[in-house]
Amino acid sequence: DLQPSPFSPLPTMAAGGSEKERKLVRCVTAVNAVIIVVSLVFLGVIVIGVVTAPKQAEVEGKDMDTTPTFSSLLPKAELDSELAKYVEVPFTSDLISAMPESEQTALRHLARAAEDMNELYISQIYEGSPAIAEALARQAVAEGEEVEPEMGSPVSGSSVLKSFWFYGGPWNETEEKFIDDAAHTVPSSRLPGGSLYPTTATKEELERWMGGLSGAEHDDATSFFTVIRKEGASFKSIPYSEEYASKLAGIAESLQKAADSTSDEGLKKYLEARAAAFFSNDYGESDYLWLGLNSSIDPTIGPYESYSDEHFAYKAFFEAYICVVRPKETEQLQELRGVLQYVEDNLPVSPSLRNPSLGAGAAIKVVDQVYSGGEARSGVQTIAFNLPNNATTTSKYGTKRVMMRNANLAKFDRILRPIAERLVEEEQLDLINFDAFFLHVLAHELMHGLGPHTVNVNCSNVVNCLDGKDVREVLAEHYSAIEEGKADISGLWAIQFLHDNPPNGEPLSLFSSGLGLDSFYVTFLASAFRSLRFGAKEAHAQGIAIQLQQLMEKGAVTRNETTNRYRVNLENMDTVKAAVEEITGMMMTIQANGDKAGAARLKADAVAAVEAVAGKDLEKLSDIPVDVRPVFALSPY
Repeated sequence: DLQPSPFSPLPTMAAGGSEKERKLVRCVTAVNAVIIVVSLVFLGVIVIGVVTAPKQAEVEGKDMDTTPTFSSLLPKAELDSELAKYVEVPFTSDLISAMPESEQTALRHLARAAEDMNELYISQIYEGSPAIAEALARQAVAEGEEVEPEMGSPVSGSSVLKSFWFYGGPWNETEEKFIDDAAHTVPSSRLPGGSLYPTTATKEELERWMGGLSGAEHDDATSFFTVIRKEGASFKSIPYSEEYASKLAGIAESLQKAADSTSDEGLKKYLEARAAAFFSNDYGESDYLWLGLNSSIDPTIGPYESYSDEHFAYKAFFEAYICVVRPKETEQLQELRGVLQYVEDNLPVSPSLRNPSLGAGAAIKVVDQVYSGGEARSGVQTIAFNLPNNATTTSKYGTKRVMMRNANLAKFDRILRPIAERLVEEEQLDLINFDAFFLHVLAHELMHGLGPHTVNVNCSNVVNCLDGKDVREVLAEHYSAIEEGKADISGLWAIQFLHDNPPNGEPLSLFSSGLGLDSFYVTFLASAFRSLRFGAKEAHAQGIAIQLQQLMEKGAVTRNETTNRYRVNLENMDTVKAAVEEITGMMMTIQANGDKAGAARLKADAVAAVEAVAGKDLEKLSDIPVDVRPVFALSPY
C-alpha cells in the first residue's frame, strides 16, 4: 500500500484503484518528491551558512556582534588639535612616598572608586554614553590600541576615545556632536537636562509640574539627589540611590575597601558613612564627617555640583577628588576662618541682607590632587571648591574650602603667566604673582559662603512671593554665572577690605609677607582672560564676563588701543576700589531680590559686550593652552 505523505492530506489508496485514481496518486507523489528535495536544499544552505559565516567574518575582519559602531565626525588631526588645547600635566604629590602602606593602599582603592565614577557621570550627561564608551573601547582594541580594563579609558592612541572621555561624552566644549553611528542616534547637541529629566519633556512642562507641587513632593522634585521620570501624563521623582543602584554598589565597595585599609579612624568613619549614603540617598551624616576630617587623605566623592543641569541647576552630578593634605600650607591659612563673620557684617549691601550669624565655621584645606573622576575629570579642571552645596547641610555644619595647590600651580605656570605676557600692559607684568592668584582663589571660595542665600523681599500684597526661597532655585539656570561672578568680585573686595580694616587692628599675616594689593588686582585681570576662554556657555566664563564689562565701564580696567593690551587703573585706586565694591553689591542684591530676569539680562549683555571688545584679543592666545589635562601617577588597578 502507498503510505500517506506528511505533506498530503489524501488518504491511502489501494494499488488496484481506477486509472483516474492512479494518475492522481502519481501526481501527488511527484509533487511530494519535489517538496522534499527543495526542503533538503534549503536546510543545506542553512547548515553551510552557519559553518562558514564565522570564517567569512574572520576573513573580512568582522565579528558577529550587532552592537552599533561609533566613529568620529572629525578627522584625527582635528581631534588631536582640539585636545592639544588642554596640555597634559603630571598630577601627584611629594607627600605620598612618606605615607604608611595602609594609607597608600587606601589611596589606590579611592582612585578605583573615582575611576568607576566616570561611567556614572557620563550616563548622567547622556544615557547612551556608556554604550558609546564600550563600543569605542572595543574598536580601539580591535585596532591594536592599549586601553585600561573595564572602563576603556585610553592609555595611548585612539584620538576619538581620548576625546570622548575628556569631554565626558560625544559633544565637545562647544556642545557640538563629534561622535555618531550610522543611524545618527546621537543628538546633534548636548541635552540641557542631560538624562536627569525626560528627554521628551520641555523645560516649560517641567516648570509647570514643579510649580504645582508643594511640601515634600516639591522638595523631592527640586532635590540635588533625584532624577525626574515620566509617569503617565505627568512626572515623578526617583532618588539617585534607586536610579543608579548598580553603579553605586561598585563604588561603595571600593570605599569600604579603603575604609578597611586606612588606620585613620576619622577617615574610616567617613568612608563607611559615604558608602551607606549611596544606598540611603541621605548625605547629611557623611557630609558632616567629611567637614571634620583631619586625616592625611582628603577624599571628596559624591553628587555635588549642578553646573551641568542647564535646565534649572537643581541636579547634582557625581564626581570625585582624591587629595593628599599639605599640613604646613593648611595651617598658614587658618587665620581666615576667624574673620568671616567680620567680613559678612561689613558686606557692601543693605544691612538687612547680611547674615548676623553665619553659624559653623569654615574648614580650609590645602591639598595636592592625586586622582579624580566623574565631572571632576571632564573638561576644564577645578582648582578649588567650596562644598557641600546642600543648604540644609551647610546651615547646620557650614562648608569646607579645599585648595588644590598642584592644580593652581599648573594653571598659573602653563596658562595664566603666558596670557599675561600677551594681554597685560608690560609695565604691570612684574605684579603677576602666584601667591596673589592662590589667595584670591581662596577668597573666592570663602565668599561662596557669604552673602544672601535666600531671597529677602517684602511680601506685602505680592502673589507667589519669593521671600525665603533658596536663591539657587529662584535664579535656576542663571544662578551659577551670578554666584561664580559674585564670589570672584567679592573675593577681591574682601582682600581689600581686610587690608584696609584689619580685624582687631591687627594686620593679617598674609599681608605681612610683602605681597602688595596691586598684585592682587593685576593678577586677577590676567586670570579673567584665562576664564573667558572656557566658552560663552560656561558659568565661570559668564561670571567673569559680567565683572570685566562692569570694571571697564567704570574705568577700573582700560584697554590700550595702540598696544591692544589691558591694565588696571592703579593710578586711581579710589576708582578701582569703588568699582569692585559697587559690582559686589549689585550681584548680591540680584541674589537677595531673586531677580531672575535681571540676572539673565546682565549675563547676556556682558557676554556680548566682552566678545565685542576682547574677542579678537582672545584669538591671539590660540597657541596657549586653554586648560590643563591631568596625568595621574596614582593607579587605580
